[in-house]
Amino acid sequence: MKTLNITIDGEPQAQKRWRMSKSGHAYDPSAKDKQEFAAKVKEQIGKQNFCKEEVYLTLDFCMARPKKYFSAGETHTHKPDLDNLIKFVLDSCNGILWEDDKIIGLIDATKRYSNHAATAITIEGK
Repeated sequence: MKTLNITIDGEPQAQKRWRMSKSGHAYDPSAKDKQEFAAKVKEQIGKQNFCKEEVYLTLDFCMARPKKYFSAGETHTHKPDLDNLIKFVLDSCNGILWEDDKIIGLIDATKRYSNHAATAITIEGK
């Protein structure tokens, strides 16, 4: 089984809800953020091929630790929601890390405070 580890520095981004323009067209307000995230992922993996078979995904969302918390590692229980953080990564990495996010068989995700804000991605596949 192959393993790929990627760490994207910066505060983790959450998927925002689709919006409607005044003219009635739907748009994704996260589109630009997803493109920037995807570019950082591409920079780290180089010309590596994306996965086409089932993969297992571990996501560690490290949120900046507020000064009122004395230690890193405590669970982050505020917004953004964990499911929106996961969806942002899945959508951003389609066609880059995996052919389509439908091949992900298992997701293990955590959201915690850290001294270093980042999104850590571990992919295990064939």
